Amino acid sequence: MSATASGAAWARWGIHGIAWLTGAAVLVAAGQPIFTDDLWWHLGLGQAFASEGPHLAEDPLLDSPAGPPHTAAWLADAGFARLLELTGFQGLRALHVALVLAASGMLWGLLRRAAGSAAAASGGVVIFWLLSTYRLVQLRPHLFTLLAAFAVVALLIVPRKAPGPGRVLAAVAIVGLWAQLHAAFLLGPLLVAAALGGVLCAHWLSERARSEGWTRAVALAVALVGMLAAGLANPSGADAYLAYFAAGGETTDLGVVLDEWSPVSLFAFPTTGVPPTPLAWTLVWALLIATLAVVVRLLRRLDRISGQEGALASSAALSGALLLFASRFLWLGSLIVLWLVRAERPALRALLRRSAGGLAIAGTLLLLVAAFFQRGDWPLVTRGLPQTWSGYATPYALQKYATHALWWLADTELEGHLYTDYFQGGFAGYWLAPQLKTLINGSLNMPKETVTALAAIDARQGAEPGDSFPALLDRLQIDVFLGIRLPETGNPHRPWAYTAGHLEGTPGWRLVFRNLQSAVYLRNVPRNAENFARVARYYASRGIPFDRERGLVVSQLLANAPEWSVAHGVVPRAFQPLRGSNRLADRQRTAALYTTLGAYREALAIDEPLLRAHPDRLGIRRRLAWTLLRMERPQDALRVLDAAPPEQERDRLLRGLTETARAFAILETSEARRSALARTPFLVRAEVPWLTQGIVPPRVRPAR
Repeated sequence: MSATASGAAWARWGIHGIAWLTGAAVLVAAGQPIFTDDLWWHLGLGQAFASEGPHLAEDPLLDSPAGPPHTAAWLADAGFARLLELTGFQGLRALHVALVLAASGMLWGLLRRAAGSAAAASGGVVIFWLLSTYRLVQLRPHLFTLLAAFAVVALLIVPRKAPGPGRVLAAVAIVGLWAQLHAAFLLGPLLVAAALGGVLCAHWLSERARSEGWTRAVALAVALVGMLAAGLANPSGADAYLAYFAAGGETTDLGVVLDEWSPVSLFAFPTTGVPPTPLAWTLVWALLIATLAVVVRLLRRLDRISGQEGALASSAALSGALLLFASRFLWLGSLIVLWLVRAERPALRALLRRSAGGLAIAGTLLLLVAAFFQRGDWPLVTRGLPQTWSGYATPYALQKYATHALWWLADTELEGHLYTDYFQGGFAGYWLAPQLKTLINGSLNMPKETVTALAAIDARQGAEPGDSFPALLDRLQIDVFLGIRLPETGNPHRPWAYTAGHLEGTPGWRLVFRNLQSAVYLRNVPRNAENFARVARYYASRGIPFDRERGLVVSQLLANAPEWSVAHGVVPRAFQPLRGSNRLADRQRTAALYTTLGAYREALAIDEPLLRAHPDRLGIRRRLAWTLLRMERPQDALRVLDAAPPEQERDRLLRGLTETARAFAILETSEARRSALARTPFLVRAEVPWLTQGIVPPRVRPAR
């Protein structure tokens, strides 16, 4: 073997190695403890579909739905629920990895056939992963769409010869099944329609395509008609074709889901923490430039374009339009890659036979993969990736959903209407419905007004002019309010609101559960008398004082039930020795815990002498001012803030606290002051691990 051939072989093996390593990382991310928000409402609906069939009279998870659940993915939902029943959560995780592996393997086969090169196929699959990992690591019915789309392409679009009756029937059957699994089944007929258009254009432009006859066009036309008919097998019938267009009419506009329906803006570099990532945006530009270059070259030989090339080109054009339309379609960039490697097959194979060419491709892939781990999907999908094997073995993400509070709600068996944040709705609905139904989940089966209300709740204000926050909750008939998060600056790239303190001191509401990162409030109205009795019985059995008029008092909770408090995430394991320590760091952390939990008198007793002794400590000053504002002592808070040394005056959080304290003077009601303070944090994001270290995670519960 010559040196050139040997170098080229090593380069090809390098491409395969990069693909293996990248694929392993993607599978590790896909197989992590379940963290897909939408899977939970799919499971909840799936249980209902499995027992009652696809035609449900009402939504079993939502308290104010726009109508019965959509049937777009009823069979996938029922299948997920049945698999969970048979194998538990680990079976769902195994299915997830298998689906990602199957989609990747199918694409590799398509690319291998189109390029005539295994190395080119491996490189193409790497591009697919770099574009679509954010989508792949979510266990949802859309994974069936990837499999079905690749199957349709393999059966009808890629073959050199016109597809025969067997292929056409297989594709129609796939779409019939696809229509029960995911609303995006319309993509199948769209791809075939695009391919048919490409074949017809090729007949018009190319002598070669005309010489092939009309067999391919007829086969695609028959397949298209059959697919459109097969889609009617969905229980919704023709309405299944209108699912996307109906959204935003009676129900919520899909555009509110930023990580799925935000477009890829070619002339706006992405800076947010949702797709498209900077790497994906760059790859889209690279694909468009490569497409333009290939199109320019093909213009010189239009008379020699085959029907197959026309079909592939039109399918790639449709894929490009869809991926620009919404980031959830970034994975369709793989079909652009498929067309590019087929169009440039001879040049690509020649390049890979040269050591310099192979090394250039391998080097480019290596740089892209390195960027993937820094500026691609990887940081987005591994924020909660466990760092230990025992953590990785945990079946689902425990810390994500304020699970301590949700387990408490399940144990107390409260009933009624529950408010949770949008991302928690599916998880809460799966575990708590039908006793507690949520206001919202990712199915978006709710009126538009609900989303408006959610934004207002996050900001702790009314949804209409002259409306108040408590009045909004009254109008929504919320019985139980689950507030979350710490009073910190939050993630600047994603929706973020501290709601755990929203109902603190609000007339008509009582605190019934509190831990460091969540709070549950119960409306004090006659219809909740039995709910209050359930709470009282729960706490009485554990020796914890509780009465309806005062609600839960955190200081009494810590004094009477220290072990329960640690087990339920109220305070860290080391709280007792921490509270008795005289070290400055321990005193500060104890005060921060008290402040966050709403035990303001205890926090004040620590922080006032600490600030006198250490006026240079910015964290103490922020915390003390926030405590005083929570106690509605704005003048005392201003004295603390105005005494800040010059070097502290530049602190953004301190300035925010000062503005809020001054606003208190012109705000006429306690309600207005509570709303102003709700948007004023005192912790920076870097302080969160310091505060939460040692908090006991909630326990895993088996499937319902």
